[in-house]
Amino acid sequence: MVDAKASPEPILRILTDSSDYANLLDFARHLTTGYFDQVVRHWQPGPIPVRCGQEVSGEVDLSACLRRAVAIWNSGTRDPWFVVDESATWGVRLLHYRDSRLRPPLQAQLTRQDVHGNPVRMNIRVGDNYRTSRDTTYVIRGMVHELAHTLLLWGHSTDREHCLWGAAPPLVKEPSQDERKAAQLLRDLPVGLDLKDYRVLSASE
Repeated sequence: MVDAKASPEPILRILTDSSDYANLLDFARHLTTGYFDQVVRHWQPGPIPVRCGQEVSGEVDLSACLRRAVAIWNSGTRDPWFVVDESATWGVRLLHYRDSRLRPPLQAQLTRQDVHGNPVRMNIRVGDNYRTSRDTTYVIRGMVHELAHTLLLWGHSTDREHCLWGAAPPLVKEPSQDERKAAQLLRDLPVGLDLKDYRVLSASE
């Protein structure tokens, strides 16, 4: 188990496949250290709406790439993470900066929160950095990476087998089981829970 100084209940200690992290809580804390300061935040209940639009950059159908990334995240899950909904008034929107080269070329951006700090709207910003059909594979991988951020896994991983690997563009085409479990852990924990109140037990405890 994982102890808490002041928490409603202990969190089960679940090991990760990656040797870079002590366990799933350690991984989740690492990925929420930045923007959310290790405090659990939630979207509204249900799948997160995604507005893909009809965006094209040269030979690359950016909207189709995002729809494919949504399908990859939803694959094999009982409850889908996302739903494509072009009429949604909250959730995630693809924002294409035409005739602009962005650094980084893809970036998730939190644009609106409620009074409690929970997300209401996010953009996935993309420029015209990708122009040829050969880029499509890398755009899909990048979209998978950015969708992980929209699931409030805001940090980057040190494991190159993770879609959130931060040292370079993603090398993998889908999220790892560690990343899926971390996203599920955050969704299952009560909103407002401060993960800094927990200490990770060693294997001998």
